[in-house]
Amino acid sequence: FFSSRRRHTRYWRDWSSDVCSSDLPRHAGRLPHFLVVGAQKAGTSALHWNLRHHPSLELVPRFQSTFVSGHTNDKETFFFNGWGGQSGVRTLGDYKSLFNDNGRLQGEVCPAYSAPEALAAIAKTIPDVRLILICREPVARIESAYNHMMQMAPLAPRLRYMSWRSRYSFEQNVRAELAHPHAFGLVRIGIYADTVSEILSRFSREQLLILVAEEYQQDPQATYDLISSYLGVPGATIAHKDAHVRTYTTRLTAEQRDWLTEFYRPHNERFFELLGRELPSWTRAAGVRT
Repeated sequence: FFSSRRRHTRYWRDWSSDVCSSDLPRHAGRLPHFLVVGAQKAGTSALHWNLRHHPSLELVPRFQSTFVSGHTNDKETFFFNGWGGQSGVRTLGDYKSLFNDNGRLQGEVCPAYSAPEALAAIAKTIPDVRLILICREPVARIESAYNHMMQMAPLAPRLRYMSWRSRYSFEQNVRAELAHPHAFGLVRIGIYADTVSEILSRFSREQLLILVAEEYQQDPQATYDLISSYLGVPGATIAHKDAHVRTYTTRLTAEQRDWLTEFYRPHNERFFELLGRELPSWTRAAGVRT
């Protein structure tokens, strides 16, 4: 299905190029207590929207910028990816100014932070931070991400989405990413065992909470209770609302789905070992052929 022909890509380029600067006033602030570092297309927007209603938490409360599309971005600064300047967050002082020092735990949800370079920057800057990683069955996740990219493509024909390019075919993008050992694109985002291993090489196990997207979808309040317990704050009932739900206009072919299922199978097994349990819903999904 995929040949081994090499095609080079730049390491990181993302939708953050569409971000305009923030105009909120600066104050001293502080560094965040916790970060949701991924995974993209696994429910991070829903976590951001709903956790803002937790009385003991605040999510980048002093940040707001605007995408070129006109949509407000009050979720992710991309600071630890090195893209913060595009949203007016150029220095560590700028970043600290987005958080309050008011007794409530401060956090940010930015799925781009699961990239190795971002994790290294986080470890250097906030070594005692608490991390949350939410993972979704990887074939479903990459299909959602690819659909998102293709829906954005008419607005930006030369769009680079993570390490992928909208003008390339699905197969070309997969080949390009896997040919470059340091590319962290739509395929490698779903290799959660590598992400968890990267995190544990820089942080203690007690600093990482792993969530499962399918379990979050099935019982959101149970997930919020887990997060409250992990962060050491009182639990809170949150009236859950879905966020950033897209319709599908692009679907994987049966051949693409089968190839990805076999590609991810050993990586999922490694992830289950790190998680300490298997995920039956992922195993059942891997057995489906369309």
